Amino acid sequence: MPLVEFILPLYANENTKYWRNKVNKAVLGSFKLFMGLSKNTPDKLTQLLLGYDFHLRAYYIQNISREKWNERRKDSPRISSCRGRIDPSHNTNWVTRSPNELITFINLFNTYCPHCHCMNNISHLRSAHSYKGPDIYDLLYFFQSKIFHKQKRITTINLVRNYLTPLIFSLRKLIKSQSG
Repeated sequence: MPLVEFILPLYANENTKYWRNKVNKAVLGSFKLFMGLSKNTPDKLTQLLLGYDFHLRAYYIQNISREKWNERRKDSPRISSCRGRIDPSHNTNWVTRSPNELITFINLFNTYCPHCHCMNNISHLRSAHSYKGPDIYDLLYFFQSKIFHKQKRITTINLVRNYLTPLIFSLRKLIKSQSG
């Protein structure tokens, strides 16, 4: 995300929705493209996977810059009060310790239902096709307890992979049976 940092002060000071939406699409779209997520993945889910809320980060950088500027305007600069402040926006980065199966599982939820002619989501799959598996968000919060312990990265990836593989198989089977 350091490549996005340069635009954050401009983003915080921008008033028009058009340019804010354009920045939003560029940041989230590049993340989706890089990770292999489908284009219709919800932005809320993308922000959660990204682990980086650039809205909060933009206002944080803006406030820090203002405080620094006010300190510089004074005749005798003192130690800035913003140096010890905690950065607010470092959320959990889900991608660092997740296998490719997680992306596959997310993309399966964002496919088109050939039987009902609508987009798949958890409520549609549960009501129309009696899907009994977990929601993506529930699954991510479940993994949070397993992933972010002080284990080796390969161990946590294998744990998640072993849990997701049967879910992906059942979801693919459900989607294929819808089209047939």
